[in-house]
Amino acid sequence: LDQTRTATMFGWGVVVTGGFVYHWLRFLDRVFPPAGQTVQRVFTKIAVNQALMSPGLNGAFFGVSTARSNELLAAAGREQWLRDWRAKINKDLLDTVIQSNCLWCPAHVVNFYFVPPQHRVLFTSGIFFAWTSWLSTVGYRKDI
Repeated sequence: LDQTRTATMFGWGVVVTGGFVYHWLRFLDRVFPPAGQTVQRVFTKIAVNQALMSPGLNGAFFGVSTARSNELLAAAGREQWLRDWRAKINKDLLDTVIQSNCLWCPAHVVNFYFVPPQHRVLFTSGIFFAWTSWLSTVGYRKDI
């Protein structure tokens, strides 16, 4: 058990799921109100969500995962971290975004079309836990 990795993943989950995703879903509900929901509106909402969130959150997570192996208090460590982060994004972000869409698009069809707005964060949190577990595997994978 890697306690530091576990703590990092817990912190990521609390900050991202507990804070940012909650406000993001509320924002999407204001832009695409649940009242009078149509299939077209749901798919547009999913497209907006995935176009903005998937590359942004997954890329940010790679920043967190690569930061752990660098000394960020030193200028040289920060420079190395940025190089490592850029390399990780170049290597894994496109595949991760594709995998993210394979999971999140069907999940959000259910979430945005069938789950009442007051329960969406709970539903999303359950899926997010599974996704973050997978993302941890990708983010902390050692290059061979």
